[in-house]
Amino acid sequence: MDKEFYQAVPGTSYDDLLKSRNPFRRWFHVSRYRNIQNLVDTCPKPHGRILDLGSASCCWNTKKLPVVGLDFNEALLKQGKQCGRLVDYRVADAAHTGFEDKSFDVVVGAEVLEHMKSPDLILREVHRVLKDDGRFVISVPDDGSWTAWKALFSLVTFYYGYLLGDPYMKSQCGHIHHFSAKDLKKILVHNGFEIEKYFTFWTLTLYCVVRKSPNS
Repeated sequence: MDKEFYQAVPGTSYDDLLKSRNPFRRWFHVSRYRNIQNLVDTCPKPHGRILDLGSASCCWNTKKLPVVGLDFNEALLKQGKQCGRLVDYRVADAAHTGFEDKSFDVVVGAEVLEHMKSPDLILREVHRVLKDDGRFVISVPDDGSWTAWKALFSLVTFYYGYLLGDPYMKSQCGHIHHFSAKDLKKILVHNGFEIEKYFTFWTLTLYCVVRKSPNS
């Protein structure tokens, strides 16, 4: 995602998606955040210290867990804190968070890896800051060859990007990487994680909960 474009996104943008007049868009985002909240709830220490990478305004945190947000957009972070979904935040790069080793019980990376130039660097940083008994909760678009996401995203970006001239949509919303289920599992294992839970939601979004591999 273009950093300057993203930094200009208004603080209420993600909250507004939850009230979209488009019923499908509203359902998609409400469901996405609910799935993340439910997965965090299944972690061994859901009320421990939580880091949300690329948190935006942390709309998934409906239970107001002790989440520290990390993002480039301070307006979104301030919105999350004002709404009680973030206890603190840091404006920083997800590959260089500046947090101490093994300092979080849960790390969340929701719709983040597909935007990053080097997902491996992000995963190594997560591995560093995550406690040995911690969990990493991940979601990415289900971008395999024949998925609902692939079809719908292509139509939406073509319509808004090429027919209506939206540069953000034309750039595929800043999606640099495209993960199939096989690709996601492979990169996680390669970076020292083992998969504990995995599912795809209507072939729109892939979800994983992973922990550190014992020998990593």
